[in-house]
Amino acid sequence: MKKWFKIGEMAKLYQIGADALRYYEERGLLHPVRNEENNYRLYGVDDICTLNTIRDLRRLQLSTEQIAEALAVRTLASTIKLLGRQREMIKASIAELQRTLHSVEARLHEFSRAQDIKLAEIILKQLEARRCFINSEAYTATTDADMPL
Repeated sequence: MKKWFKIGEMAKLYQIGADALRYYEERGLLHPVRNEENNYRLYGVDDICTLNTIRDLRRLQLSTEQIAEALAVRTLASTIKLLGRQREMIKASIAELQRTLHSVEARLHEFSRAQDIKLAEIILKQLEARRCFINSEAYTATTDADMPL
């Protein structure tokens, strides 16, 4: 394995922009060394480990400030607390996705039923005898019919 990676190599390796790496450095999350000859940023094994942690924490939707806190205090207790918080966020996201899935499935069911309806076909149905209400008042619209009824 190479000992040092340039910013372009790291960006390609992690499939992120070089600007993201510069931003992480600006925010104090990454600390690449500088080549004295050309001032290029050089990333080592420690930076790779840190970038793996940053990537994982970003997947958990942590802010840059939260990631900085997590990297600054790397104790077992703080990691457990952080992961517990993230577990609750993930459970809430799963519940929201389940609700959305249920809604989509219900709509799919209704559309499937509607697809089976034959249009432009007249069906004669015989209904059993039932009571009827006759309204002798005049009305002009369907909404007007509600009032006398």
